[in-house]
Amino acid sequence: MKYIIRGGMPLSGTVNIPAAKNALLPMIAASIMAEGQTTLRNCPTLKDVSLMLEIIGSLGGFARQKSDEIRISGAGINAQEVECDMARKMRSSIFYLGPLLAVRKKATIYYPGGCRIGARPIDIHITGFRALGVDIRQEEQCLIADAAEAHSGNVYLRYPSVGATENLVMLACKLQGKTMIYNAAREPEVVDLCDFINKMGGNVKGQGSDVLEIVGVDRLRGVDYAPIGDRISAGTYAAGTLLCGGELELRGKFGNNLTNFFGKISDTYCNIIQNDDIIRIYADGRVRVSDYVSTGAYPEFATDLQPIMGVLMANGMGDHLLVENVFEDRFGYLDELKKAGCYFRLFGRAALITGGRLDPCDYVCPDLRAGAALMLAALASNGVSTLSDPGFIDRGYEDLRGGFNSLGADIAIT
Repeated sequence: MKYIIRGGMPLSGTVNIPAAKNALLPMIAASIMAEGQTTLRNCPTLKDVSLMLEIIGSLGGFARQKSDEIRISGAGINAQEVECDMARKMRSSIFYLGPLLAVRKKATIYYPGGCRIGARPIDIHITGFRALGVDIRQEEQCLIADAAEAHSGNVYLRYPSVGATENLVMLACKLQGKTMIYNAAREPEVVDLCDFINKMGGNVKGQGSDVLEIVGVDRLRGVDYAPIGDRISAGTYAAGTLLCGGELELRGKFGNNLTNFFGKISDTYCNIIQNDDIIRIYADGRVRVSDYVSTGAYPEFATDLQPIMGVLMANGMGDHLLVENVFEDRFGYLDELKKAGCYFRLFGRAALITGGRLDPCDYVCPDLRAGAALMLAALASNGVSTLSDPGFIDRGYEDLRGGFNSLGADIAIT
C-alpha cells in the first residue's frame, strides 16, 4: 500500500481527538483485575487496541469494541500466558504482566515487539517486580513470573519508565500493605491510569509527582471511564496546520498536556489558543520553532513528538538542535527527509537540522511516529509525494489520512 499525497493545501476544520493510545492500552490490561464489567469511552479504533483486546479473549476473558466504546470483563480468565504471536506484535503486551500476577499469581509473557526505534529494555520492569517479591525467570524467548510470595514494599526505579511505573502500580494496587515507588514516571497517561484505578476502588496517591504511594485493596470494581485525549495525535494535527497554514480546532480532554509542545512554537506566524477541551490554531504556513529541543521523561519534551518537531525544524528557518534522550535509534526519518532536500548532521543522540522548504519526495515509512512525520513533510511540500508502507501509522492513529483529508488535504491510496 502507498499514500499519494498532494501537498501545499491549507488545512481548516475541526478534529475530535480520541482517547490517548498510551493511556488506553494499560487501562485495557488493568480492567481484567476488576469484578464486573468495565466500559471505556471515546476509544480509537487502532491495531494495537485490537491486539490488546484479542489477548483478553485468548486468556478467557471478554473484550469487545463497538464504535468508540470498549467493554471488558475478566471474570472468565483462566490462563496466565500471553501467546507468543500476540506478544511479538506490539510492545504493550508487557502491560499484562502486572494484572495477570494480581489475578492469577502467575504469568508467562513472551518478549514484546513493536516499532524499531531502540532497545527499549524491560529490565526496569523486572527489577521492580523482584523488589515486590515476584520470582521472575528470564528464558530465551519469554518471562516466567510467580507472585505467590509477592508483597508490598519500596521500589526505586533507575529511570522513570512509563511502562514499568504502570505495571508496578497495577500489581501493587492488589497487594496487602503500602508500596512506595520512587523516581516514578510523571506522564499524564500515568496519572490517568492511577485515576482510573482509584475510580475502580484502588488507593493510589501522588500521581503527577515522582513518588507514588499505593495501598493495596482486596477488590476492584468495573467502572465507566473516558481516558484523556491523545496529546500525540493532537500535536500531529496541530503541526500539519502550522506547516500548511489554515485554521484548526482540536476538541478533546487535554488539560495542560500540550503546553510543552506549544511552548516550542513561536507565535510569529501563528496564534494558538488553549483551554482544557478546545485548542484553536491560526497559521499562515510559515514555521518558526525553538532552535533547541531535547526529549526526556515528563515534563520534558515527549519523545513521541520528536519526529514531528524534526519536520517542523526542517521546514523552519535557521539551524536547530534536536536531542533524543529516550530512544537511541529515533532519527531514521531524517534519512528519508534527506531525499527531499533536508540538510542535517548527526552527533550521537543529537541532530543539527537546517531549515528550508522540502521538495516532494517518495518516502518509505520506517515506524509509527516517523510515518506520521513524513506524512506532514509531504503535506507541506508543493507537489506530489508518496509514502510507502504507511500501515505503521494505523498502530497509533485512528485514520490519520482521513482526518487530514477532512481538513482539506489530498491523500489518496494506491
